[in-house]
Amino acid sequence: MGAAILMQGTPKNKRVLFDIGVAGPLAGIIVAIPILFYGLSISKLSVIRPVRGMLLEQEGKLDLLPCCEFITFGKLLPNPASR
Repeated sequence: MGAAILMQGTPKNKRVLFDIGVAGPLAGIIVAIPILFYGLSISKLSVIRPVRGMLLEQEGKLDLLPCCEFITFGKLLPNPASR
């Protein structure tokens, strides 16, 4: 995903330009994290057995997810079953 920043004039300095560039991603993560917790809270824990063509979460891709799972469920969830 991307964004376009339309500005009327040139920023006063690099600090202002930096603040404008960082505001979008920060606003996005502020919205995304509560949605992640909501999604986890309505999830049901069960064993998922992989089938042909099914994609599983890759271990180590996102460190935020295991932390959020621990906060939501109070325990570390097991890794998905291997193929």
